Amino acid sequence: MCENNNSLSFENAIDETKTIKSVYTFLKLIKIIQSQREKDVSDILYRGLSNANYDLIPSIGRKNEKGAYLFDPKDEEIIFLEFKRLFHLYSDNRPSSDMDLLFLAQHYGLPTRLLDWSYNPLIALYFACQESAKTGCVYAIKIKNAPIIESHQMDSNIFESDNNDDYQFIIPDYTNRRFLNQKGLFLWFKNIRNLLSIDTKIVVQNKSQIRKELTSIGITDSFIYPTLDHLCKEIKNKYQINY
Repeated sequence: MCENNNSLSFENAIDETKTIKSVYTFLKLIKIIQSQREKDVSDILYRGLSNANYDLIPSIGRKNEKGAYLFDPKDEEIIFLEFKRLFHLYSDNRPSSDMDLLFLAQHYGLPTRLLDWSYNPLIALYFACQESAKTGCVYAIKIKNAPIIESHQMDSNIFESDNNDDYQFIIPDYTNRRFLNQKGLFLWFKNIRNLLSIDTKIVVQNKSQIRKELTSIGITDSFIYPTLDHLCKEIKNKYQINY
């Protein structure tokens, strides 16, 4: 466990594991988690993964089945700077800081030291139900006295030394409707080799049925990703006979 003012440890541990097969049972479980919230808990955050076996590791720190890094962590800054040099040729987006640009890079799949989280458990459930494995999962984490700052308040180097054990939760400026719809924020690792300790892991089964249930309450592709390509995907799925 790291020795700092933040009350979130980086030990690879899970306090409790549950299994759900419907939105109804998921919401019942979330209600229990929230009702057991301690007085010193400032927020409960959620992250959904399409494969229940995935670890909570930022993409720049992930390894293959043989234990070798997929990307050399020493190349992290080089990768980002190449993206920074070229992205304006492909996008009209003009981030106001390197941190906002890092959020953009994360969204489009560049390896970063960020993990996406949400205040909304249904958003996490949506991501847990994406096709990748038979079972997905939702992680719930209780934040105790941990500062959550806005991206424009960041004054640290986005490539902090790995000698630090600290982390930081960051809320992006809602310049993009996607951030608003997803109620999203980011966990920024100063040490990419650390693993998170979480309070609850919810294993998600019956993905196909849950996706239909989420669609019926407005958690759709076009809501999560408010772009024309996802709107078209949503319309196709609605009228596809074997969906």
